[in-house]
Amino acid sequence: MGARIVAIQLAIAFQTSRKYADSFSGRYKERAIDERLVTSEDSITTGKPHDVIVVGAGPAGSAAACYAAREGYRVLLVDRATFPRDKVCGDALGWKTLSFLREFGMGANGFVEENAPFNGVRVSSPNGNEATIFLPEDGDEYYPRGWCQRREIFDNSLMDKARELVEGSGGTVIEGFTVKEILYGDAESRIIGIRGRMKSIDDTMESIEFHAPLTIGAGGYNCPVSRSLIGGTFEEPLSNPSHYAAAYRQYWSGVSDCDNQIELHFLDKIIPGYFWIFPVSEDVVNVGIGSLQRHLDARSMKLREMMDYVTKESPKFAPRFANAILEEGSGKGSKLPLGSPRRLPPSGIQPRRSAMAGGILIGDAASLVDPFSGEGIGNAVHSAEIAISHFSSADNSEGFPESAANEYQRDLWGAMGGEMSHSSMLQKTFLKSPTLMNMFVSKVGKKQLLQKVLFDLTARKQPRDNPPSRLRILLSLLF
Repeated sequence: MGARIVAIQLAIAFQTSRKYADSFSGRYKERAIDERLVTSEDSITTGKPHDVIVVGAGPAGSAAACYAAREGYRVLLVDRATFPRDKVCGDALGWKTLSFLREFGMGANGFVEENAPFNGVRVSSPNGNEATIFLPEDGDEYYPRGWCQRREIFDNSLMDKARELVEGSGGTVIEGFTVKEILYGDAESRIIGIRGRMKSIDDTMESIEFHAPLTIGAGGYNCPVSRSLIGGTFEEPLSNPSHYAAAYRQYWSGVSDCDNQIELHFLDKIIPGYFWIFPVSEDVVNVGIGSLQRHLDARSMKLREMMDYVTKESPKFAPRFANAILEEGSGKGSKLPLGSPRRLPPSGIQPRRSAMAGGILIGDAASLVDPFSGEGIGNAVHSAEIAISHFSSADNSEGFPESAANEYQRDLWGAMGGEMSHSSMLQKTFLKSPTLMNMFVSKVGKKQLLQKVLFDLTARKQPRDNPPSRLRILLSLLF
């Protein structure tokens, strides 16, 4: 399969000089590697090839590594960060994520002890109306009705599980590895691996190349695999303001009137979008603002300025933050690639191209964030499961074929297209109409159909069952 790293001796101590050989160059080099960043030397030092390379060790990448390693595949999992690391998110976990945790036996390994359960959803509308809907008491010991957890903690725990399984199947985990190039073969028609740089303990950067039949891009909205696959190979647009949202998040302690509910507040200045307050521990809340990118561009609005207004000047919310303390350095922004269906996608694939021979995109790299709620972890882990189900190390040892890539894209939208389309409909119908949001909040406490819509979007623990149409929702608002 061309050039391949066949031997890299790992450091036994934090600074031990080792040799590695590159079969492409035939040269040996001396280097010092921090053993905290590279784990499981077996698959590298023995020269055994990897079956799957996963770029990005967030929820999507860690889940993909878990599924692949469970099948016995030899996995290389890389991430440019070192864990634990922070990530902008609302920190609420949905049913798909909980199902994944159950599947891999992660109910009692620290998630529960370090999270904040919530018992309901609190919403307010542009005219100031407010309603709180409590969740049914159907949780169990390890999976309460709903809960939130800082991504720094959650992602690190997920990464630890992936590391355990990857090492158990003879694979490798490398942190602090920056992918610089996606490698192609067969006249540029197939992805065959990655080339990147890994920081050694003496702060030098070593260029290393890895090959595998399948490379999975799980590096978020700016994933190097998606940039290369979509923008480079097929010359299609990677981003579209109509299908992107932006979010800004902070952590606060001491915010008043917090009662263990996740809060969604649809304010005039933010629609189409919302201001949120989610509990993450006994006295700490995740506070954020998210809105469609096109809306922000049209109004020349900055999310950080909007956050300052809401927490410091808004008549409704400034009193709640009057004695609260902002966690220093917690203010961060991010982009959210939405899974809303495109009108005329260049590839003809919804929501956009996500695979080719040798390569697959999952999670945010595949633009799978819910268009209404902005939740992306559940779809990330689900897409990881679908991706691995289309790979076979025995059948694809010479490369993941284009036919399997096309099947993955069809099955991905087949599994998520209904939910994405429904959420997109709700976004376009309600988030862009202050009048309808006022009506929704004023009646949600009385109408079971509207409560179902709210729970489906924020706290459901199972797949959507026959989601109501736009007409049914509008009729429920009117009568």
